[in-house]
Amino acid sequence: MPRFRAFCDALCLASFALWLGVVIMSGIVAAVAFPTMKSLNPSLPDFAAYPGEHWTIAAGHVARRVFDLGAMLQAGCAAIACVTLTGSALGDPRRPRRIPFARAIALLLAVGILGYWRLSLTPTMDADLDAFWAAARAGNTESADAHKAAFNAAHPVAARTLSFTALFVFAGLVETVRAIAVSFPWAKSRES
Repeated sequence: MPRFRAFCDALCLASFALWLGVVIMSGIVAAVAFPTMKSLNPSLPDFAAYPGEHWTIAAGHVARRVFDLGAMLQAGCAAIACVTLTGSALGDPRRPRRIPFARAIALLLAVGILGYWRLSLTPTMDADLDAFWAAARAGNTESADAHKAAFNAAHPVAARTLSFTALFVFAGLVETVRAIAVSFPWAKSRES
């Protein structure tokens, strides 16, 4: 296996692994932050005029920052995976090979779902979250609760998109490991 292809495959593997880790850890942070804040039952001075549960506001601030940072890291990992997959397939002009179909499909699906989540769902959800926090801070309970309900209605779809992103990133990771494994000299000697 040419060194450039080996380098590209290794970098692709690392990007898939980091991407999967970011998606999983984002979910874990949210799963920990909300119950923890609920058990602490904080009272937030900035939201004193809002009679609703302040723990959802506190946990929501933490989770939003984690998901925003996670989205930037996921985009970076996706870009690296795309470039390195292409480099792996086309990196040796003397012996070109086709782009691995299964890995390319997994990557395209993961990138597409990530794009849908970030470009379609997130702006609307962020707008509802900002409106909820602004109304809660102002003590406008009716408006705050309406925006919170709109955010909560979109949440299951967002959670499913992250789950499918993780699934396809995992598939890309497995296919990259398989591609690396079959390219080693020991794998070729076992076939003969």
